[in-house]
Amino acid sequence: MDEYKSNKAVVSKFGNSIVLIEYKEDGTTCESDLVDIEKSVVTALGNQPYFSISVLPANFRHFNEEAKNFIIDENKCLKNRMMDTYVTNSFAKRIELELFFQLYKPTRKTKIFNSINKALTYLSNVKKLETENKNVLV
Repeated sequence: MDEYKSNKAVVSKFGNSIVLIEYKEDGTTCESDLVDIEKSVVTALGNQPYFSISVLPANFRHFNEEAKNFIIDENKCLKNRMMDTYVTNSFAKRIELELFFQLYKPTRKTKIFNSINKALTYLSNVKKLETENKNVLV
């Protein structure tokens, strides 16, 4: 597994189209930090569509307003993401994430899991179904 480090996250590559983004909880995360993370993703996968698994230790509490707005604006934030998954092992954090996504209504499909393995299994199945559907259409 390849790893790419930025100031605020570690990006790990799974296969050719899934990345794990493990955010660090040290200090405030701003828009420039998210742009730096995006550069790590592009370094890992190139400029191609991908699925992401994000691990946010404190959900979006350590993101400043500029960073939250960057995530909400899907024209700016990670244009090549096909689907987002988030991992949290706390029921309270899960509710907080669900409320955040209900409020901002991302256009990309977004799911929340309680472990990285469950998110990875889910995304692998989604990729497999997507590949099968493309083969049927051809």
